[in-house]
Amino acid sequence: MKTTLYDINEQQLIGKFRNGPYLVDGKPGPLPDNIVELTVVEVREPINQDTQTYNRREEVDLNTLEYKIIYYPVDQQIADFVPTEVWDRSLRLALIDYGISMSDVETTIEAVPDATEKEKVRIYWEYTQRFQRNHPLLNQFAESLGLTQDQIDQIFKNAENIS
Repeated sequence: MKTTLYDINEQQLIGKFRNGPYLVDGKPGPLPDNIVELTVVEVREPINQDTQTYNRREEVDLNTLEYKIIYYPVDQQIADFVPTEVWDRSLRLALIDYGISMSDVETTIEAVPDATEKEKVRIYWEYTQRFQRNHPLLNQFAESLGLTQDQIDQIFKNAENIS
């Protein structure tokens, strides 16, 4: 059984997948209130290997405490599907493809007037591994870049297709 840790406040995974539960000295260890352990579940929908390939999406289900990796046939992808989260590298590349440079991002971070908020945005930008589509800091920051909700959705769709 694979597991991973998830920070509820930051809405992101912490560390790598592990083979088994989180242990301290061979026993289940206490976790901070904002951290939960999720079971990693892989779901593969059947495909015709001659005519189809898999695409992948990942989602967190806090009700069942599962981190789901779902492989689905490409031809069954819904055109309007917006991924709930994407990898940091993919989002950065999708932003560049959309015409937003990393220097644009840095300039926007520097323009945040409140020093504490600026640090939060910088930490979120630099240390997030999986960007959540509905994370408040992401949406607030995207608005600062002049992006609409539809544009953010499009960037997330594009990011999902970057490997």
